[in-house]
Amino acid sequence: MINPAVHAGFGELDLDEAVARLTSPKHGFRLVLEAADPCPRVALVSPGLPEDPWGIFGGHFGQLSTPSPDLLLVGIGAVTELTAESARSLGRLLGARLENRSRLGEITIDLRPLSDGTPPAALVAAFLSGLRRSTDLTCRFAILIDPAMVFDESELDRSIATGDAQWFSASLTDTPSNLLTPSVMAGLSLKIAFALRLPCVVRNEDRLIAEEFGAILAIGEGSVNRPYLVEIGSREPAAVVFVGKGVTFDSGGLSLKGPSDMQGMRYDMAGAAAALAAVAALARCGISDGVRAVFPLVENLPGPGAVKPGDVVRAYDGTRIQIMDADFEGRVVLSDALALAGESQPRAIVSVATLTHQATVALGAEVAAVLSRDAVLGQRLLAVALRAGDPMWPLPWGERYRSQVRLSPTTVRNHPMADQGRAITAALFLGEFVPGDVSFAHIDLGGSVWAGDASTGSATGAAVATLIELGRELAAELY
Repeated sequence: MINPAVHAGFGELDLDEAVARLTSPKHGFRLVLEAADPCPRVALVSPGLPEDPWGIFGGHFGQLSTPSPDLLLVGIGAVTELTAESARSLGRLLGARLENRSRLGEITIDLRPLSDGTPPAALVAAFLSGLRRSTDLTCRFAILIDPAMVFDESELDRSIATGDAQWFSASLTDTPSNLLTPSVMAGLSLKIAFALRLPCVVRNEDRLIAEEFGAILAIGEGSVNRPYLVEIGSREPAAVVFVGKGVTFDSGGLSLKGPSDMQGMRYDMAGAAAALAAVAALARCGISDGVRAVFPLVENLPGPGAVKPGDVVRAYDGTRIQIMDADFEGRVVLSDALALAGESQPRAIVSVATLTHQATVALGAEVAAVLSRDAVLGQRLLAVALRAGDPMWPLPWGERYRSQVRLSPTTVRNHPMADQGRAITAALFLGEFVPGDVSFAHIDLGGSVWAGDASTGSATGAAVATLIELGRELAAELY
């Protein structure tokens, strides 16, 4: 039974309220070209600017000062060194300071210093998305921008929607897995689709059996919480389909993880959360044609019926998968979703998943890996990520390792039987289920989805802004 109404997490997240925040276009931000006086004001300050004539404050990145009750100074450092990522961090820092300050009335935030950054509109967008993510919804802001800056109301709305989508994705990922089961997340998807009038198909276990989604079913066999497969978004020919990994808890199955490795595995659905949040944010901004998300929802547990190392299962497209490691489950469930996404022949498919630890070994805990079968799509994805403020870096699409994945024309295996290059072979495995004439790129989120320890840390909302911007661009080219 699908029941989306639960309270979850240390912060008692109400999922109904979360859906309302994600889907409602209302917000308390407005653009202005001159400040009203008097009013509470936030000024961005670089070293040596007039707001700090004596150099006492300094204006260094992340510094905060309140020289008077109605003025807050925020240090931004050298504006020429700002990136979208650092601008978003500043927005979140300010939001945390201003949280629950609605009693102050409207607050003017002077973003004119960002006009000297590169590119200025991207810096403003990133700053506002970070601010929105971290502030109470009752706060009201007048955003003061340079009249010469190309930044209009539609870009303001998209920035706010991006902040809400990042908040939503992170909040879902934070939610304990006993409260965010596959059925709950499937129901949540239906509520979002209803609110935004988006097409949505939720396949339950019976329908997965009837339509022979054998890979998803195999991984879900070990849990009493049965699997689902969700499609949400445009039914028209798609510009792009986002395919997200939605393992709401990953114990490793019969290839059981160690206790410490298992502690944070509620975040193994971050890819699905990002895909869902991105499609919802685009629809909220009036961009629904040509963008769709597909994501499987399963728990990977070692219960009765759990898939065993050495088992062979048949995926949705008929490919046989030899499962050599039950803890390499993400690529298995994604295979069915990718095969389904490819049936409609979209221009591009982008998968997003916490897929391998080796991506983290290669790039560290804060940078996601991009592996693209299509060089043009890969370059575009990285350029969008830079503008959106999501740290990503390319890894090679190493066809030389394909033999570690493909055993025969009809059979693949989920483990390369090698200790090196596993981020590459994982992407190659996924590519086996995407038609060769469809552009395909994969984002291996690695450790970038989480900051802190498994107990008191929190999700980052990684990749959401990138998916939103990429979806907007590709949809605009097709429609």
